[in-house]
Amino acid sequence: MTEQPDTILTRAGYERLARELAEYRERRARQQEELADVHGGAHENYPEEAAEIEADSMRDWMDARIDSLERILRAARVLDEDPDPETVDLGDRVTLDNLTDGEQEHYDVIAPEELRYGRTGVSSDSPVGLALMGRRRGDVIDVDTPGGHVRYVIHGIERTPGADRPRVKRA
Repeated sequence: MTEQPDTILTRAGYERLARELAEYRERRARQQEELADVHGGAHENYPEEAAEIEADSMRDWMDARIDSLERILRAARVLDEDPDPETVDLGDRVTLDNLTDGEQEHYDVIAPEELRYGRTGVSSDSPVGLALMGRRRGDVIDVDTPGGHVRYVIHGIERTPGADRPRVKRA
């Protein structure tokens, strides 16, 4: 069996997923108590069979979500230190001057897994993220996005707040 590569997460992303996992575990425990009530007697005007199907479906969904979060966090490698403060890396907040429309934009460069689980930012594997990785302040980048071609100049690079906390050991 091939071993799956590590998932690289920013500190903020790791902590967000860990909080989400704790919340789902708590909800699952409460759900177990509620299931006992549902299976013990149906609510008035609500057929017992329908209540059992709904409860089973919710339990299955919750178990799958918990399992998914546990796998991600177990395989996670947290990026605490900025490998090179002069270049764009995961965990950086980048300020871009959009030369196409004259607007200034700010993006947190995050791992794709963080984006899938609700964190906002630009994924390191998106067109903009790929164009930013390894670039320096003052660099001009051209990006073909779903909305069309955009030209940016990197105005600033800083560490995303919360990204440089002490390292969490792997689970």
